[in-house]
Amino acid sequence: MPKAEAIAVAGIVLAGLLLRGVRTDQIPWLLTGDEASGGLSAAEFLDGKRDNPFTVGWFSFPSLYFFIQSLSIRLFGRTIQALRLTSALAGALTVGVLYEFAREAFGRRVAVAAALYLAAFHFHIHFSRLGLNNVWDSLFATAFTLAFWRGWTSESRLSFMLAGIGLGLAQYFYASVRVLLALLPIWLLAVAIRDRGSVRRRLPHLVALAVAALVVALPLFLYYFKHPSAYIAPMARVSVFGRLPAGADWWRVEGLWPYLASQFKTSALAFTGTNLKFWYQPGHPMLLPLAAALFLVGLVVVLLDLLKPAHLWVVLWLLGAVAIGALSESTPAAQRYVFVAPAVAVVIALALERGVSSLSQVWPSRAPLILVGGTGILMLACWQDFSFYFNDFSARHRFGDVNTEVATVLGGFLAETEPGTRVYFLGGRMRYFSHSTIRYLAPAAVGQDVMETLTDPPEWAIPWRDHHIPAWERRPVVHRICPGQPLSPPNGRYARLEELRAPVGDLTSCLPACGKTELQPIQ
Repeated sequence: MPKAEAIAVAGIVLAGLLLRGVRTDQIPWLLTGDEASGGLSAAEFLDGKRDNPFTVGWFSFPSLYFFIQSLSIRLFGRTIQALRLTSALAGALTVGVLYEFAREAFGRRVAVAAALYLAAFHFHIHFSRLGLNNVWDSLFATAFTLAFWRGWTSESRLSFMLAGIGLGLAQYFYASVRVLLALLPIWLLAVAIRDRGSVRRRLPHLVALAVAALVVALPLFLYYFKHPSAYIAPMARVSVFGRLPAGADWWRVEGLWPYLASQFKTSALAFTGTNLKFWYQPGHPMLLPLAAALFLVGLVVVLLDLLKPAHLWVVLWLLGAVAIGALSESTPAAQRYVFVAPAVAVVIALALERGVSSLSQVWPSRAPLILVGGTGILMLACWQDFSFYFNDFSARHRFGDVNTEVATVLGGFLAETEPGTRVYFLGGRMRYFSHSTIRYLAPAAVGQDVMETLTDPPEWAIPWRDHHIPAWERRPVVHRICPGQPLSPPNGRYARLEELRAPVGDLTSCLPACGKTELQPIQ
């Protein structure tokens, strides 16, 4: 790669890293319970409670990811930034790896456009800013694609083995990347139908790929062999087939086929026509209008040349995401499409490149101007994604729920108090130990739920450093009982968070004066 090109690619990757790694403690603004639960698994490596990265941790996800997070926590402390930094790095690396694949498969123009768009892609940025393992699937899917393509085109045994290593490592992260185990045979079969000799000639290399993948994944697969339920757990708990009656033949269930057809339609529309759900709810499909239009044009470009091996692989990559989304509950759940983001960027880049090339052939004298126009369209699409995520979605706190809001504020507050601080949590539907965010951010605090009705000062030991924390459901009652206790203005998205720093003595001293008014939790 020429020096100027290498510098340009490094600049794009750096921009992608900055968009993913700056202010991770504030964007997204809340630390979710799932992120914190993973963080607790990571902290077990530091506490000596866990020492084997080749098993499973929280929610039956492989432990290697939590081990990687533990390294970040060791360096930066038990913070939100430490949890999310590894995802930011994985997301930025994906940008660089995608450039390499797109350059070799489609040319430099497509590579630049794909890398630039992925760097600014709001959907990929969001999951690169969460302390979850989803974004790692996009990295491994792209790395596998790059190594495999290099091996296929050059018949390099080393590249095939690198592809196998990437495929084996991918098994240690989110479950969506397992679809590669199905896509590769399908692609090979389709290629063999047209040119059986090309597959036969590379068969020894494909065996090397399989062996490399097996060797790398073997420690984890040995664990799965002893605990097969752990392997299927991430898929079984979200499968649409989990709703079927026990013992029923799924293919005979009345209404199943129309339901599946509807699921596939909804999943396919996740790119341009159906709003995403669950872990990312932007109020839009995956692509904003301009990018969606380019994506549809790019799909036509790819399908018209579907017999090209690189185009076929991109289409299978997209179809794999559609299938995963369709066969899962809550379609289209955003977190199950993250691994396909690089393929989406390639399709958009192909649309731009084909448009610029076609128009330049029609008006060769205006080719430079046409190139500038195409670049402007790409920059506009990137700016729209950037602006949407940081100036709309994030600025309006369009993420999380009230319990997560309470837990994040409370955990951050308690993290700054003395170790051993006791917390009396006057909760309702939420309890102190029901949210991992508090326990991750403030492991040294001692929590106690107060669910019973209080009519008298509680018989608690009340050192000066203790705090009562009324959840939002009971705070108005506390204010009526203690009208002199100041309340700060609402400061959260849900307008239910108020000052959390009132010492418990303020509550117990005012209860008798208020005629033993009850503090009744909402059930």
